[in-house]
Amino acid sequence: MEVPSLKMSSGREIPQIGFGLWRNTDEKECVESVKLALKAGYRHFDDAQVYDNEEFLGEALNKSDVARSDIFVPPKLASKTLAIIAHQKVSKPRWKSYRWSM
Repeated sequence: MEVPSLKMSSGREIPQIGFGLWRNTDEKECVESVKLALKAGYRHFDDAQVYDNEEFLGEALNKSDVARSDIFVPPKLASKTLAIIAHQKVSKPRWKSYRWSM
């Protein structure tokens, strides 16, 4: 199945359909569902800080053979976190939660 994509300002294309992780807070279940999603061809993952499962997504991605450059995880940060980032001028603060390298 071909998934439509959108061209980003960088020139890269991001799949329009992402695998949602809302309410997927059980570690084992989350890791397994991401593995199955990757196997099914998903490369875009809809995750957010408030879902409290970033580490599980990172764990599954680290265990996969899919290149990091082929994976899209658009950040969705809580407004409180954005205020902290603006104040501290911290870059990429949440990526550590995913436990995978940029």
